[in-house]
Amino acid sequence: MPARPSPRLMTAAALLGLTAAVHVLMGAPEVYDPLRAATEAPVLRLYLALLWHFVTAFFVLGALAVGWAAFAPRARRQTAVAVALLLQAMGALFAGFGLAVLGELWTAPQWLIALVIGTLLLWPPRAEEPA
Repeated sequence: MPARPSPRLMTAAALLGLTAAVHVLMGAPEVYDPLRAATEAPVLRLYLALLWHFVTAFFVLGALAVGWAAFAPRARRQTAVAVALLLQAMGALFAGFGLAVLGELWTAPQWLIALVIGTLLLWPPRAEEPA
């Protein structure tokens, strides 16, 4: 009998997918495009593109990995912890730099979604849900 999918991990995967969509559809015109327009330096444009698309890939691959783990009981805990630690680091960086550079958290609120999804992934499974 196939294992029941983890609702917790399915929720986290959906949130990661939604975050990827927001990153691309809203973030590109508001952040990526103006940053690209702000410099003609090829090396800066290269690094900007690499970093922007790496974050996109992270959200998409994180959603796929967590979605797969929702249906793969043997990989659930390891996959959830790996993606959660990356999200927690991302959240800490956004919060820390927001406070250090701007003195506030709300100009770049990505820390919030990263920490929420990371915490959801680290939340202990319910008794009837395999780890």
